[in-house]
Amino acid sequence: MAQITYTKLGLKPELHTTKTVEVSPQVSIEVKQFLPLETKLDVLSNIINKSVDDRGFYNTARIDFNLRMELIYAYTNIKFTEK
Repeated sequence: MAQITYTKLGLKPELHTTKTVEVSPQVSIEVKQFLPLETKLDVLSNIINKSVDDRGFYNTARIDFNLRMELIYAYTNIKFTEK
């Protein structure tokens, strides 16, 4: 079976596209379709840094929570407050 490289497929990422999801007539959510590598690395760094507990160990529950929150922050226009 012949190997196919990514460049032969002719696919190009749409770097600055967003899709809009209408939740209600007053509320719409913008979802980015692509993040640059630098932004992805920042997201991973934030997840790791926020997941250490007060004893210096990585807490798997914090990793899971921070992963979900950071992905929401990075890809959408949704913001959360402490409430």
